[in-house]
Amino acid sequence: MYQLPDFIFPGAIIKLQGWVGVIVDIALSKDKAMLLIKSPKNAFRARYTEWLEYNLLPDEFSTATLEEFVKEVEVYKSLAEKKIRELEALRDEVSREGSAQ
Repeated sequence: MYQLPDFIFPGAIIKLQGWVGVIVDIALSKDKAMLLIKSPKNAFRARYTEWLEYNLLPDEFSTATLEEFVKEVEVYKSLAEKKIRELEALRDEVSREGSAQ
């Protein structure tokens, strides 16, 4: 069975290539480890979870803190709020133009 480092377990907050996520599940075989990860990045993109093959980039995974996770949630929350404001502005613009006709 593929051996994982101690910091890789369901519920662990991890960092990978500049983003933060939580391990939801792990699937192991003789030569491979797949991690199901939830992240603010994917939630923002409406993907929520994704399977990643740990053994392809083992040196890229590291531990992360709850504070880092919350900070990333806040970044994506701000981006979502900005998009909502842009959508509302577009709606208002089109409504004004439509009522002028």
